[in-house]
Amino acid sequence: SLSPYAIFSLVLSLQTITYLDLRGNNLDANFGWKLIKAMKKKYLNLVHCNGVNVQAIKDNQVTTLRLSNFEGHCGLYGIEVVGAIFLAHFLRLNSSLETLCFRRNDVQKDGAKALAQSLIGNPNCKVKRVNTMGKGRRKGRGIDFSQFRLSNIKICNLSDCLIDDDDFV
Repeated sequence: SLSPYAIFSLVLSLQTITYLDLRGNNLDANFGWKLIKAMKKKYLNLVHCNGVNVQAIKDNQVTTLRLSNFEGHCGLYGIEVVGAIFLAHFLRLNSSLETLCFRRNDVQKDGAKALAQSLIGNPNCKVKRVNTMGKGRRKGRGIDFSQFRLSNIKICNLSDCLIDDDDFV
């Protein structure tokens, strides 16, 4: 496999890049942050990143993004932490997404944190459900994340939501 340095150099050498898939290269969050910073605004030309149609997210054409179901799962590796960091940058621009499920995608804590910060920092964010923690079928359980952003949460019942550390970050 290519070294992180070789991948970094190769991606930066491209003038216009619309498709980027770096899964399966054991890249860490530090690599993802350095790459997106070094790309400057060139990452905004991406249509697909680590199996996700980021163009649809950027164009507000998506209300539900399920990366963990069998149809929507992004292959053997998931989107991984680098994909989560890129996805987070596109979510900062989005005002249509209401449901985000990224379970079983190996986003790690740093990727989950990047996703959370992008949702909280986006004043136009409409996300109500994240993974299994949003209000839905389980009466009285979950969090309406649109209210979380406004600091209007008074009750937090996450019993039987089957969440793990990455979900909770």
